[in-house]
Amino acid sequence: MLYIVRSVHLFCALILCICLSDTSLAVAQESDALPPEFHRRNRERFIEQMPDSALALFFAADVKNRSNDTDYLYRQDNALYYLSGLREPAAVLILFKHPVSVGTVKTQELLFVQPRNPSEEIWTGRRLGKEGARDALRLAATETSDHFDTFLEAFFKAEGQQFKTVMFPSGQRGAIPEAQRKAEALFRSKGFFVQSAFPFWQRCV
Repeated sequence: MLYIVRSVHLFCALILCICLSDTSLAVAQESDALPPEFHRRNRERFIEQMPDSALALFFAADVKNRSNDTDYLYRQDNALYYLSGLREPAAVLILFKHPVSVGTVKTQELLFVQPRNPSEEIWTGRRLGKEGARDALRLAATETSDHFDTFLEAFFKAEGQQFKTVMFPSGQRGAIPEAQRKAEALFRSKGFFVQSAFPFWQRCV
């Protein structure tokens, strides 16, 4: 009986240590993050290099599943992290050569992020959400990722639409996020000239 009680105590202690270590890791990741000003300067440099009438889309890396309900430790796409500082999946950053209207804001940058979801965040960790991303990452305009398709529909239909070229980061085909593949096909179907962002990216790094 004593052996069973001690085993239960050890098991509870182990669970507590895991929870504390996870919490300290999350805090360490936040404190180790580069300042928002670093990423803002990177965005400005990239926009300066962009050709006229161009926009660029950068997608978060896909989540990699290891087995069943277990995923590999998430690693953000280099380009998206370099330009925004975001470490969450299911996100898209759009940079515009010329300012566009997003709600009441005129901006050259727009970041789509996952909405807050407390029940999911128990397992995935806390998300920034729309307002959190705007404040923490210091972006002029943010929106939730479930509005991405709606934004593109309005973008294509806008009168006097001045953009003719769209840029995507290039890489090995297997490393390209699935959402990027779909977006590339959509822009091609709308008659956009699709160009690699890599040459312009090199000038900014």
